[in-house]
Amino acid sequence: TLAVPTPADVWQKRLRRLADLLERIRFSAPPDVRLDVRGDALDLQSFMVRLHVSAPGAETTWGAVVAGHFNGRVLPAATNGPTRAEFRLEAKDAQTRWGNVTNFLLAVQFHTVDGQSNLINGVMNLSAGQVQTRWGGGTNLEVAAKWMHELTNPVPLLGECQLQCAGVHTDWGEAAQVRLTTHLAP
Repeated sequence: TLAVPTPADVWQKRLRRLADLLERIRFSAPPDVRLDVRGDALDLQSFMVRLHVSAPGAETTWGAVVAGHFNGRVLPAATNGPTRAEFRLEAKDAQTRWGNVTNFLLAVQFHTVDGQSNLINGVMNLSAGQVQTRWGGGTNLEVAAKWMHELTNPVPLLGECQLQCAGVHTDWGEAAQVRLTTHLAP
């Protein structure tokens, strides 16, 4: 029979994957990396983890970034409250094979639904000063989304998303302002 991984094994594998990921990134100067882990070793659900990475420049397998900052934290459930995770990624400039952005910000938050430990609420906000891809571009991009999904399945059960962008240009046309709102209902 296969051995069921213990919570300690799971965390060890996650930290190893994070270390492997960081090893593949080439920084223009040494990054500022801070990891803060706190909790009761007898109660893994009590752990709080914070990670901060800041770098003047970096080359990754996905592309290059200038003035990049990543902040992430996982917070245990307070008394009768949800477990939460928050991630924030910022860059003054980023280039990937899919496109380029300036003044990029991605903020994502997750928390368990009260009384429903298998359901997760997610909120995402993304913004960029300028966006350019091979398909088109624009300025002042803002995307806001919120959704609910199961803990074991990241496909949303319900959600909504709003996108707006100015100065949109593609091979098919141009628009001074574009707004798009979508809803996903069960």
